[in-house]
Amino acid sequence: MAINMENCRMNTMTRHFTMILVMMTTVLLFAAQSYAGKDDLRLEVLPLPAASRASLTDNTSRAYITADPNWYTWCPSVIRGDDGKYHMFHSRWARKTTFSGWLLLSEVAHAVAVRPEGPYSLR
Repeated sequence: MAINMENCRMNTMTRHFTMILVMMTTVLLFAAQSYAGKDDLRLEVLPLPAASRASLTDNTSRAYITADPNWYTWCPSVIRGDDGKYHMFHSRWARKTTFSGWLLLSEVAHAVAVRPEGPYSLR
């Protein structure tokens, strides 16, 4: 039995196209669901203020940036507490363990600020 390579290539292309189409549809549906609810927070994506940009290289916390020279930080979540302050929870791990330390040596840190953009103080 002879195999028609041209048909095999077309079937592979069709499968890839279908996978891409399914992924794009999933992303669009997720985005539509994300915007379907009422946005009480009125969030905006804004450029990082110039005064905070140095934090990207000197590992010092400033407004809009939580950094520490001794810790890697990841995945912050902020909530407004009943005390009117903003509480941020994030994972962190010591820089001395190298970047791969997140796998076994991560811990949850709690920091508090009076404004959502910070700066935050660890508790």
